[in-house]
Amino acid sequence: MNNIQQKLIEIAKEYIKVCEKLNFRYFAAGGTALGAARHKGFIPWDDDMDFQMPREDYEIFLREGQKLLPSHLFIQTHKTDKKYLTPFAKIRDCNTTAIDKYYSKLKINQGLWIDVVPLDSLPKSHRKIKCINRIDERFLHRRYMPHRYKPLSKKSAIANFLNKILLPSKTLAYKISQHLTLKYTKKNQSDIYWNNCESRVAFNLKKEWFEGYDLLPFEDIQMRVPLNCDTYLTDHYGEWRKLPPDNKRITNHEFSIVDLEKPYTKYFK
Repeated sequence: MNNIQQKLIEIAKEYIKVCEKLNFRYFAAGGTALGAARHKGFIPWDDDMDFQMPREDYEIFLREGQKLLPSHLFIQTHKTDKKYLTPFAKIRDCNTTAIDKYYSKLKINQGLWIDVVPLDSLPKSHRKIKCINRIDERFLHRRYMPHRYKPLSKKSAIANFLNKILLPSKTLAYKISQHLTLKYTKKNQSDIYWNNCESRVAFNLKKEWFEGYDLLPFEDIQMRVPLNCDTYLTDHYGEWRKLPPDNKRITNHEFSIVDLEKPYTKYFK
């Protein structure tokens, strides 16, 4: 492990302690699950960790988790850090600095982090899925996660109008996004979860994968991964056992500053 990965796993261990103490359902997600299955630890070039929790456990974790974590770890949401506008929580190490260049101007907690993402049920209605997909991702997410999206085409006149005129406030966009998410996923639930930081269409997750868990070695701990992890990973990555070509072995983040010895506040003017 490199120094960043070592610090990440220290944060993850504390998160896992809280989840197991409160009997929460939690699962390694995305590249963290892939790392467990393929590398028995971190993907060598990876620089983050991702976890998923069903919405019910996630909400309790946000309410109760902070008082059970060490004082240097901070659960970051829009409620705890007003200018933080990502639709899922991070657990930040306040004694470190890891400033992503896309968020370098934001006066938020900028310690090294792990992601904790809620799993919400997709509605049964395809019309509702299509509706929230368009509203939420075509212009709301663009307000606070612009680097993930291609520019809107000139033909997207309505989306452009709403994005530029009706929703000048990133905070308002965030609140509407979260309201729609909860409104449409609480009723008439299907047997599919969606990942709150990815496309509802591209990353459908079968609930049966989260009715229990498998344990896989991850560095010096045992990591919970979804049941039928092979199927889960194949659905996400295709032929996941094969290493990608060299030019695809890149980190997920572009850090402008990383300092694991000093708190992020030292870098704020």
